[in-house]
Amino acid sequence: MAAVNVIRDFHESILGKIETDSSGNKVVKDFHGRILGRYDNALDVTRDVYGRIVARGDTAVGLLYKDGDKQRYAKASYIARICEAYYSAVFRTNTTTGGIT
Repeated sequence: MAAVNVIRDFHESILGKIETDSSGNKVVKDFHGRILGRYDNALDVTRDVYGRIVARGDTAVGLLYKDGDKQRYAKASYIARICEAYYSAVFRTNTTTGGIT
């Protein structure tokens, strides 16, 4: 039977979960259930989803925060694009010259 630890951020939003089997191996999954990586207890290494060693030791929870940063960056980038489109529409800016037309 695998033990499951739910990992939450400061605002109590679920970032993902870490499933630990009886031998101490861990599988890290994001909020949507996608596998982000694994920790191998016998070799004492943490690997990403592609099987590359990302750290020696148990740094499984770090895989969740790394993915969370990417999601926050993508969201901020999306909001910036919306604001830029709004600004361009309202003020009819000319993007090539930077002036108002």
